[in-house]
Amino acid sequence: MIVNKIIGNIEDFDIGSRTLERLFLHYTDRGKRLIRGRTDKGTEIAICFEKGEQIKDGDIIYIDENKVIILEIQPIELISIKPDNMKEMAHICYILGNRHVSIFIDERENIVFTPFESLLWNYLKKFNFKIEKVKRKPPHALQLSGHHHH
Repeated sequence: MIVNKIIGNIEDFDIGSRTLERLFLHYTDRGKRLIRGRTDKGTEIAICFEKGEQIKDGDIIYIDENKVIILEIQPIELISIKPDNMKEMAHICYILGNRHVSIFIDERENIVFTPFESLLWNYLKKFNFKIEKVKRKPPHALQLSGHHHH
């Protein structure tokens, strides 16, 4: 099956008696235009999105009278960092940015997340930041990642 658009999101849709199929993705797949995979029920999928399309957890990529296929971002181990103030937020983002790691910011809770790495964990502990190791889906509100030269 070839898919080239997102139809909607499962949060805004009642699937009724349709079978729900999930295509599990890693968070790094969010910005990819071309994705191949197999759903949890065995349906082979090839995705070809327009440039700039951002995948969100629960996006519907296929629907008919019998089934709905959604994209589901897999949970990963993250370091959760809760800054006490904006100066600490800037310091955290500076440290993470210099290491060229992915940064996810939950703006509602004012928490910074980054994929777990033991060396980074130990380094962040030295600053007495409020850190915690969590397993969850990275927030999709804002993702800054990698090192880009323009």
